[in-house]
Amino acid sequence: MRAGNRRPLVLAFMAVMAGVNGLSAHRLDEYLQAARIDIEPHRAEIQLDLTPGVAVAEGIIADIDRDRDGLLSADEKDAYVSRVLGAVVLELDGRPLHVRSTAAMFPELDAFRRGEGTIRVQTRAVLPPLADGDHQLHFRNTHDRGASVYLANALVPKSARVGVTAQRRDGDQSELTIDFVTSPGSATPVRIWLLTTLAGVALAGFLTKRWRARSKRGRMLSVASAAALGTLAAGLFSVTPFAQKSEPPARTSFVELDAVVLDKGGRLVRGLHKGDFQIEEDGQSVALASVTEVAAAGIAGRDDGRSVVLLLYNTDVRSQILARQFVARARPADSIAVVRMTHRDDEVAGDRREALRRIDEPQGINIVQGRSRVEDSLETIARVARDLESTEHRHKVLVCIASRSLCDVYLAPPKTESLLWPHWTKAVDAAARANVSVYYVDPSGTATLTRPPLGDGLVEHTGGDSFFNSNNYQHIVDRVWDEAGHHYILGYEPTAEPRELHTIDVRTTRAGLQVRARRSRGD
Repeated sequence: MRAGNRRPLVLAFMAVMAGVNGLSAHRLDEYLQAARIDIEPHRAEIQLDLTPGVAVAEGIIADIDRDRDGLLSADEKDAYVSRVLGAVVLELDGRPLHVRSTAAMFPELDAFRRGEGTIRVQTRAVLPPLADGDHQLHFRNTHDRGASVYLANALVPKSARVGVTAQRRDGDQSELTIDFVTSPGSATPVRIWLLTTLAGVALAGFLTKRWRARSKRGRMLSVASAAALGTLAAGLFSVTPFAQKSEPPARTSFVELDAVVLDKGGRLVRGLHKGDFQIEEDGQSVALASVTEVAAAGIAGRDDGRSVVLLLYNTDVRSQILARQFVARARPADSIAVVRMTHRDDEVAGDRREALRRIDEPQGINIVQGRSRVEDSLETIARVARDLESTEHRHKVLVCIASRSLCDVYLAPPKTESLLWPHWTKAVDAAARANVSVYYVDPSGTATLTRPPLGDGLVEHTGGDSFFNSNNYQHIVDRVWDEAGHHYILGYEPTAEPRELHTIDVRTTRAGLQVRARRSRGD
């Protein structure tokens, strides 16, 4: 290999070693904060490992244990994670991203006091759709600056579509700028990957020797800090090289789903915590990693907004009246859009003027040749869900105003033998990935009596609800907007083996409450 080809790798390795040299001087009176950033086509994930030295451990414990009872309650842990993330800034191409915690693990207090305790916070930010080409992600961590030392590095992306081209840090590594490129099938030469792997092995050996040497002088890292660095080195270099061919679908490593909780009177229930929920996947209990309550009123800015998309098949008078009421009840910070099944070029646009125009415009016929109306409906639902995937921090509701056969598609068992199965699973999987719930509203009201749903249809599998045999449109509209404004985000790490479709069962431990959450996800 020519020297010119080696230079980028050498520079990258020197940058990592420089960070390690600065970190290896971490003393027992410092708070080590190490960040690893993974960029994928639709999201950025940050793992923060926070390790206090023995001399500062009591101060960190006091900052978490605000009631001074010697225990770290769930609320105190959640509050501390919120303070940590309040000091974290993540920007994509100069635009701020919303960073949300997906899991947090706290050690025992004795481990803290021995200098062996690490708080691990897993976070995620959803990325907007990225055009092919160059992009820049900027990370800054200013949490507890007084006693902290920082480390920040980008992992090699798992996706062949993303390639990191450069990393630039400030003097104390509290800030990191990552240059990366996206393409339909971006690739990094295998020989570069092999050299980075060898460099990772050398780095691991270097860390071990340095830790042992400095441990004898009593100035070196705690065992937990050394373990965190070892994990960091492994994560930086021990990854699969980019392939020249297209990547296989990645297995889901963390699941988030929205849950709406109602009492016997159909009223929203607030103030629930992790202990109030139980989840089973494929019939097996899974540990709940996080519960976040989200409330929005549609009034005070972007984070207070609700999201509703109306899916129309016909613009008859009843459908128009119902759709217009949904638009009229939207508040200033809400997002309301209209997509017509008969117009494949309708994008999910939140402009209300455009929504009203689409409601009033006569429907055209633009069905894909060779597809049935039901197939077209399922494909439209999947497309809308994919468009909504990058929308963060909102319970996304897709209201289908049409016949039940188009909105709440039911497949008689065995489902897998139905010709609609591929389209149905695509819609369910897309809705699961975007946290979209499908609601069905029959616009005919009492003009034509509709039988209750059979259950196990698309609406139930996506965590939505059905409204039929009612002319009280205002009640229906208010109910949907209310549910769009309050939900719980439940997060867990799946343990089941990959399969085409997993079953999910969410329950509450409190009597008399009903949980509405999606029942399926893909892998």
